[in-house]
Amino acid sequence: LPQPLPLPLGGLQAHEVHGRGLALPAGTELQVQFRQSGEKLQWRGHQREVKKLLQAAQLPPWLREFMPLIYFQNSLVAIPGIGVCDKLTARAEECGWEISWKRNLTLESAFLVAGKFL
Repeated sequence: LPQPLPLPLGGLQAHEVHGRGLALPAGTELQVQFRQSGEKLQWRGHQREVKKLLQAAQLPPWLREFMPLIYFQNSLVAIPGIGVCDKLTARAEECGWEISWKRNLTLESAFLVAGKFL
């Protein structure tokens, strides 16, 4: 992502990092999808339910449907700010990509006050 990718309630950004993040060559095509239900991420040696990971991250329930999930070849590979699947996590000697979701707190507040969602 050379530029932030605008999304509802914020945007995605990617930065090259060393020894962590998503280990994919530059130019790899990824897909961004929003949470549906039943997604799982192979993380830290276990198959984890996205629902439980978002709960553990204390993401408000109303915001979870707007959480961008990162896919590679139709497989969930990363949840920004939470984790990267075991198979594609950069090793200590590798470069990786850290993908972050920059939430727009002004928009979030406006939706909460109005009691409306996108």
